[in-house]
Formats: sequence, structure tokens, C-alpha cells
Amino acid sequence: MKLFTTKNIEIVKYSQEYFGFALPSVLWPNVCLNLNRASSVFCLLCNCVVLIIFVLFILLPCLLGE
Repeated sequence: MKLFTTKNIEIVKYSQEYFGFALPSVLWPNVCLNLNRASSVFCLLCNCVVLIIFVLFILLPCLLGE
């Protein structure tokens, strides 16, 4: 309501509908879900990097007999 500097809730609701604004209570779960997905992808990438390093520097020399 401060954004529109009005006390009329109908104007606020109409503006929210027209411009596609969502309430913070609606946006917050989406933010948390996206953050959760991003952290899962980051963990997966870190695990892949660690696995590649393990294979290149530890396992591969042992298999090649060096």
C-alpha cells in the first residue's frame, strides 16, 4: 500500500493483478525452492570435481603402475 500511496485496498489488489505483483508470502516459498535447487546443483558439481581429481591423481597412477 505504501508503494501506491493509497489506503484503498481495491486499488492495490487491482494493481497487483494488472502488473502481476505477488505478495511476499507467495514469493518466499519460490525463493527458497530455487535456492534449494541451486545448492543441490552446486553440491553435485563439487562432488563431480572431487571424483575427477581422485581419479586423475590417485586412481589412474595406480592403474598405470606408476
